[in-house]
Amino acid sequence: MVHVVVVDNQEIPLDAETAASDHEIRQALRWCYPEIANATINRRTEGEREIITVIKRAGTKGTDACAVIEKAEFSALRNARRTLEDVCSELRRAPEDINPAVECAYALQARITSGALTLTDLILLEDEIQWAIEAGESEERRVEQARTRLVRASAVAAPSVPTGF
Repeated sequence: MVHVVVVDNQEIPLDAETAASDHEIRQALRWCYPEIANATINRRTEGEREIITVIKRAGTKGTDACAVIEKAEFSALRNARRTLEDVCSELRRAPEDINPAVECAYALQARITSGALTLTDLILLEDEIQWAIEAGESEERRVEQARTRLVRASAVAAPSVPTGF
């Protein structure tokens, strides 16, 4: 029997061992589809194919992010102020690149879309994928540090009124 997982209208073939349980499916796909952790998994059989459909559940929107930003802004008022020149200097020193985790995800997604990626390929790419995740998390920390510096930066009056105000 052929086992196929459908996520976002994309079919991903799985071996029988991985398709045997919802837990195994979640473990195999969680790095590429993090939303699968909370998703509902439905199974149906069509001839010689088992179709395993992943249905995402909506999560909370905005509340947590707004609270974090408000807390950061309040903290920024109490902390030492940075000058505009300091902020611009930090931004100029920041590297220009694509997050390695995003780049890896795009490459894998392209292979999935073209049908050129199997579960065996994924297993062989595990070290490369793990490196991309770690490098991506490192970059995410650097971006968060830059955001924190921007939030803490002092307000500076503009020399003129922006168009439209």
